[in-house]
Amino acid sequence: RLLKKLPRAMQEALREGKHNSKEYKKASKEFYYRHVWRMDKLPVGGIKAHNKMNFDIYNYMWGPEEFNATGTLKNFDLSKRLHEIKVPVLLLCGRFDEATPESTEYFKSLISNARMKVFEKSAHKPHWTERKEYIKTMENNNIEIPAKFKDMVESVEKMNVMELAELVKVLETKFGVSAAAPIV
Repeated sequence: RLLKKLPRAMQEALREGKHNSKEYKKASKEFYYRHVWRMDKLPVGGIKAHNKMNFDIYNYMWGPEEFNATGTLKNFDLSKRLHEIKVPVLLLCGRFDEATPESTEYFKSLISNARMKVFEKSAHKPHWTERKEYIKTMENNNIEIPAKFKDMVESVEKMNVMELAELVKVLETKFGVSAAAPIV
């Protein structure tokens, strides 16, 4: 549905799937701008996370682009089990997100104790594009922190952006994972 909002030539380039063509790269970049980043300049943390991403695993599991699943997760669907979730859930999305507000609302309807927040100026990265609103949202949603993690969370809350970036790097190095999305 979001691809249909791109100019026709870009839609055709993406449909053809010639990942190395100039037209495909331009169309992909436009899609990511509109529905993932929605920023002219990416933050250093986003670039660092991208550079640490394991594209072999991403491509194997999903495929070369967000909007064209060809990997092992292409037909993976646990939505029929979402009703089993019994803890409070907060679903987040941006108004221009690839995970559209409509699809987020649908998944919310499948979880009995779910709430939803749409960030009106964001795509998929409200923690970068609407940072203050994002933090306020997280603070106001009374996420219950298990006692064994309270000291750790309090320590993290006191960190500045550079310390948080360093912590993320340590965790990525230690555990070998990244939650980064690809940047085109």
